[in-house]
Amino acid sequence: MNTSLKSDYLGSIASGLCLVHCLLTPIIFVAKTCSKSCSHSAPSWWSAIDYIFLVVSLFAVIETVKNTSKEWMKYAISFSWVFLCFAILNEKFEWLSALNFLV
Repeated sequence: MNTSLKSDYLGSIASGLCLVHCLLTPIIFVAKTCSKSCSHSAPSWWSAIDYIFLVVSLFAVIETVKNTSKEWMKYAISFSWVFLCFAILNEKFEWLSALNFLV
């Protein structure tokens, strides 16, 4: 298997797992509020999954940037990953409250 296909598979897997994670998060919060313990914070292991997705997607981006022949694609995919990383970190650390309207 060539490296281009490997990075495509890695990116697809990371995106699919991220989708499942994003779809399950509201369900977990609703179930948690209906239980006896009414905590508004996610479990630490669930929050750590965001960072795992960032690392896995970073490897996919690095492989794609190495193997793509399109110069604009290198910049586009790198910018997209940096924006995603900043949006996730901003949600965790609340650097800019105005970005909450964008994501």
